[in-house]
Amino acid sequence: MARGVRAVAAAVLLAAGAAAWKPLRVARGAAAGALISAGGMLAPLAPPLPQDAMTPLPGLVRPASAAVNPMQDVGIKEFLVKDGGQHLRLALPSPPGVDASKDTLRAAQINVELVKLRLEQVGARAPVWSACAKELEAAEKNIAASGALPADAATGVVNELRALKALVRSEDLAGTKRQQEVAAEALSAAREALLPPKYLPFTPEPPEEFRGLPLLKGRARVAFTLRHADGGTWVVNPGEIEEGQEIQRVKDLEVLVEVDGYHAPLTAARFVKLAAGGFYNGQKVNKAEELIVQTGERGSDKVQGGAIPLELFYKGDAAPAYSYTSDEDNRATETFSLPFQAYGALGMARLPDDADSATSQVFFVKWDQALVPPGRNTLDGFYSCFGYATKNAELLKQVQPGDVVVSAKVISGLDGLVE
Repeated sequence: MARGVRAVAAAVLLAAGAAAWKPLRVARGAAAGALISAGGMLAPLAPPLPQDAMTPLPGLVRPASAAVNPMQDVGIKEFLVKDGGQHLRLALPSPPGVDASKDTLRAAQINVELVKLRLEQVGARAPVWSACAKELEAAEKNIAASGALPADAATGVVNELRALKALVRSEDLAGTKRQQEVAAEALSAAREALLPPKYLPFTPEPPEEFRGLPLLKGRARVAFTLRHADGGTWVVNPGEIEEGQEIQRVKDLEVLVEVDGYHAPLTAARFVKLAAGGFYNGQKVNKAEELIVQTGERGSDKVQGGAIPLELFYKGDAAPAYSYTSDEDNRATETFSLPFQAYGALGMARLPDDADSATSQVFFVKWDQALVPPGRNTLDGFYSCFGYATKNAELLKQVQPGDVVVSAKVISGLDGLVE
């Protein structure tokens, strides 16, 4: 059955209430639009979305079934998580045989992350400082209760936590922010060291035609080097200029990306393999819009292996889901382990009417809560998010169309690529 015919059939059946029927890889964008029209609701147009740069950008309506999710589904407690590094640390899987809900090291990670979230979203007030100190005390207790870390690793992490606690007690806001990142990364690294090499806590089960594709087991880091097409410079301290600091400029901008094979093994593997082979070197930025920065070359003969499927990892699931958007799968109100909810979230572009058409084009999200509100995020569930920019993400706002990717180098994690 042709994709277009399947799309019409899907829309008709869904509009008739056949919610349990799942079409066989229908034309995704058309089905979603038809369903909204059939339901008598025409939602506002979504912001410009990434897709094949060779295809005109159609208006894409927001899914009618989108709903505001509880804050705990898009954050921790009442706090919104909107930092790529935090998303990665919180999404780190528990070691084999450890129930995530009972993982005291993960609980300690949450304690440490709440220090940053409380200060950012409530403010540096006396009750907040007190709450932060209690979080750090709880983190130490959770680490001790776990007993899973080697003695030297546990000592190193606890020392970082105590340094952070001292800054919290002195109410040093700038120092606390810096040390919170250090302590959070130290704990995350110690937790990841407990995982077996080339570890996946599941066996991916994509559609038959995509089985045998390379997998990334674990995580990898890729350094993008960007250069302005006009030879201009990048301002690397834009937030400090208003405070009277000297403007710092560089010719080449490095953006460090961490991709997550624990939750998007096929998508991350495609990206890492292309980067390792030099595919992105010399590529131009073909889109730099209000919401996204995109690069890559669809249809290039340098891309081997054909297209890859849409890959989504819903919170609470044990493995990724493939080939269906969250709308088509009747899961539009659910959230994801890797959401497009951070400045510098990294996604894989595809054709708007075919979920399983991604090849090489990737995009960074210039996340803006007004354009991509938490709980009503129309990028989530429609595109595969597979990582985040963890260094200089905020400088992506300076990227212009035509700027050049000088290089994209895999600096760690290549040994986790399994072909």
